[in-house]
Amino acid sequence: MQQLDARNPLRGASKSTPIVTCLAWILQTLIGTAQVAAFGAVVWLGCGGIEWLYHKAPALTVFALFVLLVALVSRELIHQWRD
Repeated sequence: MQQLDARNPLRGASKSTPIVTCLAWILQTLIGTAQVAAFGAVVWLGCGGIEWLYHKAPALTVFALFVLLVALVSRELIHQWRD
């Protein structure tokens, strides 16, 4: 078995097979689609979707916004603590 080099970890590795290339393309496409959907959701929420959501399910909307706030604050606190 060939030892991998830390400076060049792919030395000696075979080239990507077509299936790996295809799977990577599918994964990139799915990630891009999710990013576009998330952006669309943010735009929709900003253009009145949050009011519609609050009208349909006020408790769930308030809970989701609270969870989002806690996640953002904790993320910021973790970043400050690491620095």
